[in-house]
Amino acid sequence: MKTMVESERPGISGAFRSHVSTSSFTSAKTPFYAIFMAFYDLMIRQQKQLADPKAAFAAIRKVSARLTPSRNTTTEQQRQENIDIVRGLLEKHFASAPRPALTHGPAMEIEFPNIIRRAPIESARYEFKQGIVSLYGKREINQTFLEKMPKIISAIANVGPEADGYIVFGVADTGKDAERVEQLDSVVALRMGRQLLVGVDRECRVLGIQLSDYTRKILGAIQGSPMSEPLKSAVLANVDTVTYSGRSYVVIRIPAQSELSSFHEEYYVRDGEDLRKMKTNEALAASKRFK
Repeated sequence: MKTMVESERPGISGAFRSHVSTSSFTSAKTPFYAIFMAFYDLMIRQQKQLADPKAAFAAIRKVSARLTPSRNTTTEQQRQENIDIVRGLLEKHFASAPRPALTHGPAMEIEFPNIIRRAPIESARYEFKQGIVSLYGKREINQTFLEKMPKIISAIANVGPEADGYIVFGVADTGKDAERVEQLDSVVALRMGRQLLVGVDRECRVLGIQLSDYTRKILGAIQGSPMSEPLKSAVLANVDTVTYSGRSYVVIRIPAQSELSSFHEEYYVRDGEDLRKMKTNEALAASKRFK
């Protein structure tokens, strides 16, 4: 929705409301809900992508006149009728989205901001990295980190079976790293909550490779690691690339597991920002949480 509005009314405050409403006194609540849910249905449920933002924006001009106002939409059926009207106006401006091997469609674009904002609440399940290229010394792939990454994944999985975990590449985990990125790559970090978003496109340029090749290096490090199954296969199936605010990110989702996961037949746990190998009695106690 943001892309559609900004394609026609960039930087104009109140552009959405003035476009969809019939007058300055008309609330935008009803059309916003109907348009949002229509986008959700087309992009998430039907896995389509917006092909013509300009035409889509024109299609919803003064759409509030066609909708039942929110004060009168007392039933789910009435709300659904509003959504159906908007979807009918928009769907011809959408096209079937290609499904690249390394991405999982538009759902991640919606989930990405939520992942970033949830991190401070469940910090043990999240890891942010500015990328895989060293910021100090020679600008080359940090093989030490790539070798350590699968161990981090197993430790995040061992936090517990209650929720998924995430590793996100393209987010500086310290202000010092963000400043270094700006100095080296002329990329100013975008702040989202406490996090500093720098993207990984700059590292692709440094390495002279495409984003797909960059992602394969991360996949290769996971594939070639002594991480236990079924965690390894589950993680390999959940590596996504996402574009947000014009920058690319790689997101590894670590699905919640039903058993303790090992690395080189040893069990690790997160201890603050560090990793610690579990003692035998500790691993036995931790395994009971997964049953």
